[in-house]
Amino acid sequence: MAKARYYIDGNTVKKARPHRQQTRHSEYVQRKKRKTQQRTAAALRMDTRYVALFSLACLATLFLCLQYLHMQARIMGHMKAISSMELQLEHARAENDNLENLVNTSVDLEYVKYVALTELGMIPVDPEHLYLFNRTEPEYVRQYEDLPEE
Repeated sequence: MAKARYYIDGNTVKKARPHRQQTRHSEYVQRKKRKTQQRTAAALRMDTRYVALFSLACLATLFLCLQYLHMQARIMGHMKAISSMELQLEHARAENDNLENLVNTSVDLEYVKYVALTELGMIPVDPEHLYLFNRTEPEYVRQYEDLPEE
């Protein structure tokens, strides 16, 4: 049940004029609708600068994402190449160690010394046969002339 609205005019209370109040209310509702529609239309309108800027931002984002994926793929490729090279290095070191052990075990140094002393006539080194030099290069000494006899 609708409540009746009243207004005071002087000292008597009269019933409100329903037609006039409804007209005001309907005008208010229509104004509000018009403003809402105008705001909606303004919000939906996109000018060309906004569209161009938004498109440019989207393209830049897409370009950066593609660059990121490309760089990530390159890094993964390099990591795979490095791991395969590390595996090759490990195999080469293992093979080198095995060959070094084979060489070290195949040569009997005592037998070499025995053959050198007995069959080849070499003599052990005496301290009087040693010559000490001041070297400038730590790796080796080049002999350009005969050693001095003392």
